[in-house]
Amino acid sequence: MYPLAILIGGPTATQKTKLAYEIQKKFPSIIINADSMQVYNDLASLTNAPSNEEIRKYSCNLFKFIEYPEKCNVGLWFTNVLKVLSQVKEKTPIFVGGTGLYLESLYGKISAIPEIPTRVETKIKKLHKKHGNSVFFKKLEQVDEIYSKKISRNDTQRLLRAITVKIATGKNLTYWHGKVSKKVFKKIIYLTISVDRGKLYQSIDDRCLKIIKSNAVNEVSSFLKKKKKSIILCTNLLVLTLLRNI
Repeated sequence: MYPLAILIGGPTATQKTKLAYEIQKKFPSIIINADSMQVYNDLASLTNAPSNEEIRKYSCNLFKFIEYPEKCNVGLWFTNVLKVLSQVKEKTPIFVGGTGLYLESLYGKISAIPEIPTRVETKIKKLHKKHGNSVFFKKLEQVDEIYSKKISRNDTQRLLRAITVKIATGKNLTYWHGKVSKKVFKKIIYLTISVDRGKLYQSIDDRCLKIIKSNAVNEVSSFLKKKKKSIILCTNLLVLTLLRNI
């Protein structure tokens, strides 16, 4: 367990990263991104991520480290946080962002359920539409008796989630709920930036104009092209897999 972490939260466009820069200059520390969108290298301008120069100057970590089609989730982020911390044990981490799940994982409140493939979720929903809650609840009683006693058979959302997790991971929700992330720090100082609403709206407007004038349009265009190529590739792989099993 590490001794201390500083978390900086607050609404968008409240200069959270700028505050982190000022704190980082005062004592041995590093900055770690906790924003779920600023992790993507393909969307750096659109998400107003720090420049490469700022990343080097202020010892910033986990900004722009994911490239599409790879996706980031709390489990992947948390794993990378632990890697960063293990390399700079003598420095205090300053977490900047506002993605609740990411920050909660530092308090030991998140179960590390792997990301569920979209194709599995879609298949389960189709099966549910065909068979309904009654059949699904009976199945849940068989594969996760403990969790089945915690929810109503009419709770479609939780029922679908429980069956989907079991199918996708091979483990039931009761198992995953027992695998919560461990508390990482002995002490956490949480700083929240509060700004007058009028000034905040103006700041958001200014940021939007800055983003529009930046490389954001080209980023989105390039991202959509990558996404289209990825979809075509996945479709081709799926067709090949089906043909091999005919």
